[in-house]
Amino acid sequence: MIDQLMPLRISAGWRVEYNQFFELDNILAEDLLQLSNHKRFKILDLGWYPSNRTKGMYTINLIELSYDEEQQINNWSTPLYQFRTKDKQQIVYKLEEIMKSVTDGVPFKDDIA
Repeated sequence: MIDQLMPLRISAGWRVEYNQFFELDNILAEDLLQLSNHKRFKILDLGWYPSNRTKGMYTINLIELSYDEEQQINNWSTPLYQFRTKDKQQIVYKLEEIMKSVTDGVPFKDDIA
């Protein structure tokens, strides 16, 4: 049986940088999904933290995109928004909600969990 990618509605303006977010819970890695929106200068990143640990959680980070390398490194340590859960359906809902909000130009409020 071939594992299928998790169904996800990608809002206009978002580009998939990589996608390893599968329906089956077989990958517990930091780099599951990354989307970028260059018009809105945002990166949406999904990973499992801590990596390869069953006691970890899915973590979404919304990052400000910068073309300055030093600033971009700093932006990763201070996400605009972060959401954590073990529930895949909540992750899909939250990813779609964030993409729509950013696409519509509505800022996500700080909710660092």
